[in-house]
Amino acid sequence: MPDKSEVIAVADQSVTEIDLTDERSIIAAVRDAVSNADEVSAGKADSSAVRAFLARVGSVIESI
Repeated sequence: MPDKSEVIAVADQSVTEIDLTDERSIIAAVRDAVSNADEVSAGKADSSAVRAFLARVGSVIESI
């Protein structure tokens, strides 16, 4: 995981509309999150939501 100095953008993404058992749904959610990400100022990155999302996606991928 990146530390705060490496985070250049953040995105909020609802996971209620994502089918975590469907690879295409996960890919689309990540693609949409990346395209809608907001640039952050240096030292002001709050990536807790993104980290939580990526951790959940990582868990699903590991279980497949």
